[in-house]
Amino acid sequence: MCGIVGYFSQDEYKPDLDTSLNSIEHRGPDGTGDYYFNENSINCGLGHKRLSIIDISDEANQPMWSECKRYVIIFNGEIYNYKDLRTLYPYDYKTTSDTEVILNLFKNEGAKMLSKLEGMFSFAIFDTLEKQLFLARDPLGIKPLYYFNTTNTLIFSSELKSLWEFDIVKKEIDENCINEFLLNGFLYEPDTGFKNVKKVKPGHYVVLSENQPMQETRYWSVFDSKEFDKNETTFDSIEKSILQHTVSDVPVGLFFSGGIDSTVILKSLKENVTPIVFKNNKKETENAGFSDDYSYAKMISELWNREIKEVSFDKEEMDFLTSIDKLSKNTEEPISDYTFIASQILSRKARELGFKVMLSGLGADELFAGYPRYKLVKYAKYYKLVNFLPGFILKNKAFEKKLSRFRNFFTQKEFELKYTQLIGYFSSHEVNNLTRNSLGTSEFVKKLKNITNEMPDNSTDLKKAMYLDIFGFLAHNFSVADKSSMLESIELRVPLVTKELYEKIFHLPDKKLINFKNTKILLKNILKKDLPDHIINRKKAGFNPPLDAKIESLGFEKIKTLFLDNGLFNYLNEKEIILILKEHFNKNENNTYKIFQLIYFSFWLKNNDK
Repeated sequence: MCGIVGYFSQDEYKPDLDTSLNSIEHRGPDGTGDYYFNENSINCGLGHKRLSIIDISDEANQPMWSECKRYVIIFNGEIYNYKDLRTLYPYDYKTTSDTEVILNLFKNEGAKMLSKLEGMFSFAIFDTLEKQLFLARDPLGIKPLYYFNTTNTLIFSSELKSLWEFDIVKKEIDENCINEFLLNGFLYEPDTGFKNVKKVKPGHYVVLSENQPMQETRYWSVFDSKEFDKNETTFDSIEKSILQHTVSDVPVGLFFSGGIDSTVILKSLKENVTPIVFKNNKKETENAGFSDDYSYAKMISELWNREIKEVSFDKEEMDFLTSIDKLSKNTEEPISDYTFIASQILSRKARELGFKVMLSGLGADELFAGYPRYKLVKYAKYYKLVNFLPGFILKNKAFEKKLSRFRNFFTQKEFELKYTQLIGYFSSHEVNNLTRNSLGTSEFVKKLKNITNEMPDNSTDLKKAMYLDIFGFLAHNFSVADKSSMLESIELRVPLVTKELYEKIFHLPDKKLINFKNTKILLKNILKKDLPDHIINRKKAGFNPPLDAKIESLGFEKIKTLFLDNGLFNYLNEKEIILILKEHFNKNENNTYKIFQLIYFSFWLKNNDK
């Protein structure tokens, strides 16, 4: 895992990459390299920050040249089947790295080689003979790849902060994305919240050539026809993926929560992979209505006789508002996800324990239908009867923050907007009032329809929801995971989220994934022989930190003043915001997460409205 940055220009623009590389030092503290090409009207620069994981020798540093000296590559990610791929086009490899394998494949097959890669990646290859730049991103978008494009110049990078170091890249907030952010708490791929700055879409590659406009091409879709080994069980496929993800020349650990996903990973791991368990504040967690997985992690480790390392938050180094201010800078895009902070601290603890690579169960909920909202989508006609019950019957600490989302789901007619109401905390009506721009909401719905229109006509609502999440909810989780872990120079691997697994699972009948009693059936079945039922089928805990007490401690006046100082009312309707605050502090509604999202957004605006 590393950081990449570069440009391709067809005019006189040929900047130095030093400053942009320095801005992403955290992504690759083990090495720095760059390459420049200047010939006639073509200027190209490639820069790399290295976090050495596989073949930690200097010979594997980047930029790396092909044996024929025609191609040069910068690469961020891991290719887990690289040892198998070495045998396809054998030659005298100079390294044992996966980077060299990518180069050799590309030299022999061009873009067709992408279908053979199993892993997470974003990379750039420059062809010095054809004067052509090739950019690619992995099928599920695990690794980021941002770009800024004009008529004559494209600049790309692993993080937005390095794009801002180029003088031609202007940081301009895209107000058309505000409705979408308020509805979700994030943006769907490929938008970033900034004008003229996008991401290469998951499963796509980009080609730039002399006197040719940028061309973006899709190379993978889950709807392409596939053939699978019928004798290979789901667990066989999962176990194979998990073992592939342990390939490393440095120590590997596991973020073990005691939840279903990380427990499935632990089941397949050898003793030399260390589970790390996070211990939350039990009282705060209970007061917020969440369950705590820590006790289950302890139970499982004792049942399986596995030694675990416990880590916990140190005394908070900064106050709540300062942490949100910092969060708004570190997410770069508008992503109001407070779990970023916990994820970064966990990564820091792992690094302090001597790890460079950590495994995570991230993404299994999206791939194996683990979220409770999937159950609501699948059995909507039955839950609709519950919707008629009085609110006081449905209210409890665990459900009160979700009750309005539950209600809003049934107020919408179009599936895309119905499902969005289960993701975010603001209703579409509230968002339209906050922005005074209902067109922004309708444009967002069109964006989602463009995604669901890619699906077969007979697709179920469950599959539509799962497919949308690849470009939305899962994409935002990947972004949080990538940036929070890389800030601490940790490579995070997600063995339950692979192209092969997604292809197999997505085409299974809904009943294989979820029923009225259970979500994530496939993963739970894997654990049936090893764990008692009360552990497997317990309530899902989630990773949302308890924020009620933090919001309450700020109070109405302090939050209102903050919004004014940060310029929030320049973008959103002040009266609507005041109403949300009053409802909360008068104890009429629990608006904790709405208020948190507004606080986050106010800081994001302050830090980016230049």
